[in-house]
Amino acid sequence: MGLVLGTAVPQPTALAYLTPQNIAVAIIAFLLEYIIKWRFFGPLRHIPGPWWSHYTQIPDGYHLMRGERALYIHSLHERYGPTIRVGPTLVGVSGTAGVKMVYGTALKKPFTRNPQITAMFNFQRKPEADNIASFHLPGDALKRRRAYGNIFSRGNILAMQDVFKKCFENYFAKLETLRTASPNGIVPMVRCFRALALDAITEVSFGGFYKGASDPDHQMKLLDNLMSANLVQLHLGNAIYSLLKSIPWKRLDWVRSMEDFCRITSDSTALYLSNRAANPSQARKDSLSQLLSYGLPRAAVEGEALANVFAGTDTTGNSTAFIVCEVLKKPNVHRRVVEEVFNAFPEGVYRMGEVMEFRKVEEECRLLKWCIKEGMRRHSLAPGPALRVVPDDGVVVDGMFIPGKVDIFAQSHTSTHDPVAFPQPEEFIPDRWENETSEMRTLWTVFGSGPRICIGENLAMMEMQMMLALLFRNYELVQVPGTDMRITEFWLRSMKAGELHLKLVPRSV
Repeated sequence: MGLVLGTAVPQPTALAYLTPQNIAVAIIAFLLEYIIKWRFFGPLRHIPGPWWSHYTQIPDGYHLMRGERALYIHSLHERYGPTIRVGPTLVGVSGTAGVKMVYGTALKKPFTRNPQITAMFNFQRKPEADNIASFHLPGDALKRRRAYGNIFSRGNILAMQDVFKKCFENYFAKLETLRTASPNGIVPMVRCFRALALDAITEVSFGGFYKGASDPDHQMKLLDNLMSANLVQLHLGNAIYSLLKSIPWKRLDWVRSMEDFCRITSDSTALYLSNRAANPSQARKDSLSQLLSYGLPRAAVEGEALANVFAGTDTTGNSTAFIVCEVLKKPNVHRRVVEEVFNAFPEGVYRMGEVMEFRKVEEECRLLKWCIKEGMRRHSLAPGPALRVVPDDGVVVDGMFIPGKVDIFAQSHTSTHDPVAFPQPEEFIPDRWENETSEMRTLWTVFGSGPRICIGENLAMMEMQMMLALLFRNYELVQVPGTDMRITEFWLRSMKAGELHLKLVPRSV
């Protein structure tokens, strides 16, 4: 029977093609195209690394979520060499050449900072509030450093010893208060170290007018929440971060900690300015006064203050805890440190709880300083990748070409565990610093390097030397049995248990 004229032939719909067989063919075709593209035409195909890093960065993300990313990447360096592929567009370098290249000391056209990281450190989330840590270009960071970096110079730190003396008196008083309140004299040391670091950085930044310093425990909680919120933004993106912030659920208040942090800083800046206007003769040299005299707008001044408080509290506090742990593991080193401090501040001259003169600590307690440098080498403040973007033309590192526009890093943990510069890198050997080499200085990147090196390095070193000198001179330290000494890393390295408990036994002074 023939077709009837004018009758339309039914056409199959798009859904009719969605058969299991067709879907399977499409998936296989997509995967083959993806594999061929990244395996044979990917920008990093010639760089050594695990086979999966041609196609995905999921294993890297897995170790990041476990708090062990720096160790994972270090294992890749040990297996594949100084230049490694971590993901389809992510490359890691190590060694002196790699560090100088990434940190901008060996290249006329330097690497820019990864946009996600710059966004994380701009706490007010507006361009006019950019700070040293959030500038995209290293030249801008260097210009800002010149505006007020002299506040953190060694000379100015020494000139402010009367100001810091009050901070260390508060520190010792806190140790005594917590020790006497505990039936066994057990003290949460990280809490004390962080409180001192907060006290000192706010003195330098706000001239003692920081409102958060009056309740350090609350401020510590706020900073913990702020770090968690920043990591959500960095690793999950702005969209998810903004979505979480908009959900009116009390358990998500930690995501909104940024607003509290900015408000406290803004109120403290206003208090500082009003006091300065009312008492101009009492004005002293601190970072806010220096920034204001440089002519920076209020938002930029607050941006620097926010960055200083954020970066100068946890890093110093956690590092000091790691150093104490390492010293206590080595009885011979512990004994020598105590003897050194006692020789510098002998019985009959020193009084319990007395704050020492920093210059004397620095000059006569050399082993203590070596312990600090070695402890920070073993446990870098921020041990993992701080991403940069390779210039468009690409670069050559150790004879290997790295194309432009890919992300690159030289992680601190690998630099500070270089077996050539630091023989037996997994061992705590403070005496290695007695004969410090230029290669050791280059690879000791615990404070960064180049134009973006931490502006507060001198302050942090002074704080740690003074905290530890006071601790070892006034107390016998006893580790609490069962203390969890494991370490974790979520951008910053910290004790996995969140705290280091020690029994403090007052010495006969």
